[in-house]
Amino acid sequence: MTTATLPAPRWGTYLRQNVLPAVIVTPIITVIVYLVLEAIGWMPDTVLVQPANQPITVIPVVMLTIMSTLGASLVYAGLQRFTATPTRIFYIVAAVVFLIMAIPPFSLPNVPTEMIIALQVLHVAAAVPIVWLLTRRTA
Repeated sequence: MTTATLPAPRWGTYLRQNVLPAVIVTPIITVIVYLVLEAIGWMPDTVLVQPANQPITVIPVVMLTIMSTLGASLVYAGLQRFTATPTRIFYIVAAVVFLIMAIPPFSLPNVPTEMIIALQVLHVAAAVPIVWLLTRRTA
């Protein structure tokens, strides 16, 4: 019985054409969305979030977006290396992670409904470009 080996992905190409654009574009999108949400009053700086007891500002949004992008790129790279259907599995993993990440905003105490919606919109603003940019086929 022979085992099929998967072709090794071209890591340099993947990093240059998928990961780098995702790390650059996704934070830009989330910053734009954050600024719009802040401008309409849905991201109030009067709501303090634990454990730091500080408002959610653009800096933590950018940092978490970059960390999420890098984490997703590692997961997808691993799936490319070790599975026969990496994109399909990645879509499933991304959907599950997205659903799990939808839960925490509801657990924040004394947060206005608009802010909960704004946090969910920020999750979408991060998830869509991450998944699209990491899984797109490039020449």
